[in-house]
Amino acid sequence: MRLVPRSLVLASAMLVACAASEQVTDPGSGDGAGGASTTGTGGAAGSGGQLASGGAAAGGQHAGGAGGRGGQGGAGGGGIPCVAPSADCNHDAADGCESDLDLDPTSCGACGTVCPAKQNGKATCEGGVCASACAPGFADCNGVAGDGCEVSTANDVGNCGACGHACSPGPNAPAACQAGTCYLVCPPKTGDCDGNAVNGCEQDLLVDPANCGACHKDCGGAGCVQGSCSCASETQQGNPVPLDVFLMIDRSSSMSSLVVGGGTRWTAVTTALTAFFDDPQNAAVGVGMQYFALPYSVPPPDGCTTDADCLGYAPCVFFSCDGNGGSTDSCDAADYAKADVEIAPLDAAQRAALESSIAAHQPQHDTPTAPALEGAIQHASAWAKAHPTHVTVVVLATDGKPTECTVTAPAEVAKIAAAGVAASPSVKTFVIGVGPSLQSLDAIAAGGGTGAAFLVDSNANVVQQFGAALAQIHKSALGCEYAIPVPKQGKLDYQKVNVEYTPGNGGAPQLLSNVANQAACDPNTGGWYYDDNLDPKKILLCDASCAQIGADAKAKIDVVLGCATVHL
Repeated sequence: MRLVPRSLVLASAMLVACAASEQVTDPGSGDGAGGASTTGTGGAAGSGGQLASGGAAAGGQHAGGAGGRGGQGGAGGGGIPCVAPSADCNHDAADGCESDLDLDPTSCGACGTVCPAKQNGKATCEGGVCASACAPGFADCNGVAGDGCEVSTANDVGNCGACGHACSPGPNAPAACQAGTCYLVCPPKTGDCDGNAVNGCEQDLLVDPANCGACHKDCGGAGCVQGSCSCASETQQGNPVPLDVFLMIDRSSSMSSLVVGGGTRWTAVTTALTAFFDDPQNAAVGVGMQYFALPYSVPPPDGCTTDADCLGYAPCVFFSCDGNGGSTDSCDAADYAKADVEIAPLDAAQRAALESSIAAHQPQHDTPTAPALEGAIQHASAWAKAHPTHVTVVVLATDGKPTECTVTAPAEVAKIAAAGVAASPSVKTFVIGVGPSLQSLDAIAAGGGTGAAFLVDSNANVVQQFGAALAQIHKSALGCEYAIPVPKQGKLDYQKVNVEYTPGNGGAPQLLSNVANQAACDPNTGGWYYDDNLDPKKILLCDASCAQIGADAKAKIDVVLGCATVHL
């Protein structure tokens, strides 16, 4: 047997290995040899196979790329050529090399290497090495990994805002930390107004005019007494603004219906109106009146082809406008915008004029509610513009639903009422319904900004119920608007006006906060505002304050002049 030199055997083995390396194309071969063919399709083993990342051993310079760091040899074993530090860790060719092994805490340095998170922190991956970051408001102040981010820097007095930042107590107050900021817990009626813990709670809030009642509340040159700025003030009783009411009274044929106790709906309503006029408590109320239906001043169009041709007298039926059923009832709001008796306070002359007007009218015709209400709002709006210091409202009294003219649905009539509220000046509509099944009138009252209609049961005492409704309307219309008093000396400064409420149970007076407008009113604490900040005419209470005072029968409202307006 012929012996072969050992050097020749070794050389042959190296040639075979090299040739095998150049011919391998199976992406699954190599058992972690770090790569595949020169095309770089990758080996099957994860993170570069069993060899250390980045090694080229066992494959030579053709053994793939960077091994465990996701080189062109397909690190991660997904079979997708990736550029470090990217890797195809989910083995899904659709999203390519989806993982960044330098930054991904779920595949940090290698696919599947998950970084643990600390308590009050979150895991991170930095340069392929696991790390951990603390959540906002927390910090690892002791450097012990086992207890994570153990300190809340938001409220830890010894580490307030940052590790090692301790809050210093004052000479008369302990320190506290809130939202990462140090402050002193001052005794009552004192304050740390300069923010300097060295001198503690240095201000006496009961007497300091620059910090009166609270830090930085300046009395503007006035003194500070018991935590309140003293000033030369003048108090006047709050007087509700004058109320003007324009009555629109239904005189349709159905008002002749009998009621319990004798008489008709018409006599019951007019009796209640007369009692209201004659009540001395209502002497300052301005009242005007008109009725519906009225005869038209201009007849309907002679002919039509569409409803639009009929104006307010739609529908068009066989080329004729039939909105009033062929009667003489007016469907024109302009006819109802004229007062039968103009608005004026209820002195003897006005009472006589109103009562004479009632005596001159009797029930007849139908119920053209829409044009009647529209005309009433037009008249009231013009009156309100001419009397800006007054509250002007419309009271619609009817015994039935709308029956004629273009608009008859209560929901559509409600839109007319809503337009009056939205106008400037705003005019609200109160509704009194006399008779059965009139709940649909609630929609008109709601549109008019007054919630719901006052419904009078014709099977009970109509006079009493109608009178009670008028009294409630009087109270509701006036409860939240007050005249701005004129000072007895000097000129009125609108920036030195305050509203004070004294509860009827003898409680301490309370200053109501001034706000910019109705939209700025607090739904819980209420307050007050001017009707016009540039040219104020009235003081208006926010809804919450109005409700509170309205529920207090003995409430007292005063207007205090001369001290800076309080904005709480």
